[in-house]
Amino acid sequence: MACLLRAFWAVSAAVLLSALWGTVAGDRLLVVPQDGSHWLSMKDIVVRLSEKGHEIVVVAPEINLLLTESKYYTRKIYPVPYDQEELEGRYRSFGRNHFSERWLLNAAQVEYRNNMIVINMYFLTCQSLLRDAATLSFLREAKFDALFTDPALPCGVILAEYLGLPSVYLFRGFPCSLENTFTRTPSPTSYVPRYYTAFSDRMTFPQRVANFLTRILENILLDLLYTKYEDLARDILKIEVDLPALYRKADIWLMRYDFVFEFPRPVMPNMVFIGGTNCKKVGVLSQAPLPMLAGLLLCLCVVVPWAEGGKVLVVPMEGSHWLSMRKAVQELHARGHQAVVLSPEVNMHIKAEDFFTVKSYATPYTQDEFDDLMVGHFHLLFEKVNFLTMFWTTMVSLKKVFLMFERSCEELLNNKDLIRDLNASSFDVVLTDPVYPCGAVLAKYLSIPAVFFLRSLPCDLDFEGTACPNPFSYVPRLLTMNSDHMTFFQRVKNMLYPLALRYICHVSFTPYGQMASKLLQREVSLVDVLSSASVWLFRGDFVMDYPRPIMPNMVFIGGINCANRKPLSQEFEAYVNASGEHGIVVFSLGSMVSEIPEQKAMEIADALGKIPQTVLWRYTGPAPPNLAKNTKLVKWLPQNDLLGHPKARAFITHSGSHGIYEGICNGVPMVMMPLFGDQMDNAKRMETRGAGVTLNVLEMTSKDLENALNTVIKDKSYKENIMRLSSLHKDRPIEPLDLAVFWVEFVMRHKGAPHLRPAAHDLTWYQYHSLDVIGFLLAVGLTVVFIAFKCCVFAYRKCFGKKGRVKKSHKSKTH
Repeated sequence: MACLLRAFWAVSAAVLLSALWGTVAGDRLLVVPQDGSHWLSMKDIVVRLSEKGHEIVVVAPEINLLLTESKYYTRKIYPVPYDQEELEGRYRSFGRNHFSERWLLNAAQVEYRNNMIVINMYFLTCQSLLRDAATLSFLREAKFDALFTDPALPCGVILAEYLGLPSVYLFRGFPCSLENTFTRTPSPTSYVPRYYTAFSDRMTFPQRVANFLTRILENILLDLLYTKYEDLARDILKIEVDLPALYRKADIWLMRYDFVFEFPRPVMPNMVFIGGTNCKKVGVLSQAPLPMLAGLLLCLCVVVPWAEGGKVLVVPMEGSHWLSMRKAVQELHARGHQAVVLSPEVNMHIKAEDFFTVKSYATPYTQDEFDDLMVGHFHLLFEKVNFLTMFWTTMVSLKKVFLMFERSCEELLNNKDLIRDLNASSFDVVLTDPVYPCGAVLAKYLSIPAVFFLRSLPCDLDFEGTACPNPFSYVPRLLTMNSDHMTFFQRVKNMLYPLALRYICHVSFTPYGQMASKLLQREVSLVDVLSSASVWLFRGDFVMDYPRPIMPNMVFIGGINCANRKPLSQEFEAYVNASGEHGIVVFSLGSMVSEIPEQKAMEIADALGKIPQTVLWRYTGPAPPNLAKNTKLVKWLPQNDLLGHPKARAFITHSGSHGIYEGICNGVPMVMMPLFGDQMDNAKRMETRGAGVTLNVLEMTSKDLENALNTVIKDKSYKENIMRLSSLHKDRPIEPLDLAVFWVEFVMRHKGAPHLRPAAHDLTWYQYHSLDVIGFLLAVGLTVVFIAFKCCVFAYRKCFGKKGRVKKSHKSKTH
């Protein structure tokens, strides 16, 4: 495995970097390196980018250690106010000081002086570059596409702002974890050790106190290290400069480590981990070819077991959730793995197929009861009543649906014969959707590593299950329909909304914790069960979703349901060809809703008849009496293939994640009519990105729909925006389906992924938020203040109290 991973990581950084500004050969990259060992890792990436056809210019001081000329890049040198002997002398002094004896009291002072030797040298170098008029003139005229730099010291950061270039950072880390400040990454001191503390992620109480105090000192260090650079930037840019704000403009942060080496902690979406890029393929030693042969044999020994099929237990969620998971199961089968799907006898979409085995279990309800409940629930979506009535009827309906799934889970977990059979089958992994937590409970009971496959979880259960920070200030909560740029009152709503949903969560999810406690014969909560997942596969990405903190075991596979467009059948090809120059509009409300009340259907049909496009409408109900000639009703349609056709002009969708991603993949602007669940939030995301228009299906009129369709079809900005999103979504080093399968196989190979599980799961809520540390420091501070006060009072009385009493006594005697 090591052989293959080294080959993969050797190209990954170059691929990600080139993806920032394009993949066309001939793009121009400006490189601002840091001399010394930092350059060695950067050079490997620069060489690979050059081999991919990009033109590279490296700016380097004329006096340097390792920034030599190369055929892979053009070196642009600039003068500096020191010679080679002085440079090497300072580095020798820096090295010698690390081996000198130090007393405890002067260790910090010596370390500071030692580092300042090199830091001052780097500042002189940066100052020379940014004040060299000839070099700056050359860089302005060169028209670079991006800037690549090591941000440990901010010369490249300032230059990127001066030239107005997008920037990519490559680095190991800042002193005292300043990258957390610069990237706005949440960094709880309760389990994220600061640099130079030598702590692990599982700290004792005294260590957490020291870690907390070290965090406070980071801002002081920032001022000590970077104040001169702020002054320099202010002089060069001719504006007031806040250095952390300049750092935050970075597009991508390439981090030279991974979570095999580092402790798992929160990260941000623009942080990419490339630990091991400096590893080289094993070469042939002189006069000794045997070691290379041995290395090849070792690689074969490691690779061969990958071809052996694993056993996957699949516990899916009903409805549209299964459709995406089905693709992953199919691909796992294609790679030689055996899949067993646990399915209730009564279901909607889970049917036996040739790429998996179905194991059914009985349910305490019939197919008719199940269908009636689902149909009744979806009919509620089109009833126009007052808010309180709608809220109450929806709650009653949801409670019935959740109760049905709960009863289904009880039947599964109480089926002793089936559980015994599953336990004896020696599965390697459980693939499950935690929206239906029964699979998570089962994986916990069978002690099988679990991979979760989901869009999101209500009530912040996905945040709690991953121990992922989720600031209310810019991370919109499910069902709030907020963006990541909220007004004050939207932020108030964002904070209060989850509290209002606690009742729903209690009704729908608490019983699974009780079932888990009964099955495991110990007290556990549902969050305890969810936190044991090895990997979370989220059916989203940051083209659709808003950027937010994530954890190392969260993998984003948005667009997994997208497929290459297939040729249309004769029937649909005829419809498309008949549309002429106006093209087609595709209309589908998803797999769960295919008919609507007659009055609403007539309103929609009236609007569709007023546009020149041909409309293909997936609809199984009675045809509206006012259906126009341009509208074709079909019981099923090849949605992705139609959206991928050049004549697709617009997509009317209920904003389910499947439909949204097919719209993104094919670059078709959308008119969105969200109905339930996360669909309102999905629609808001597309609307804020200028890729579609949202309508309230209950309130909209025929004219509203007509206007919305004309807007997204005739206003070119909608097409341009969706094509931009499509380009971003498709520009990736690995397809979402392949990424999902890789992580399932990874968990099978390694029997889980404990190295990605953060220590936050092992802390109490007050430890996680460092409340015990804060309380302790407050107590110490108050104690010190109290003792100091008492000492002052005591000293005052000693010095002045006795004299005052003597004077008073003497005065009284004279009377």
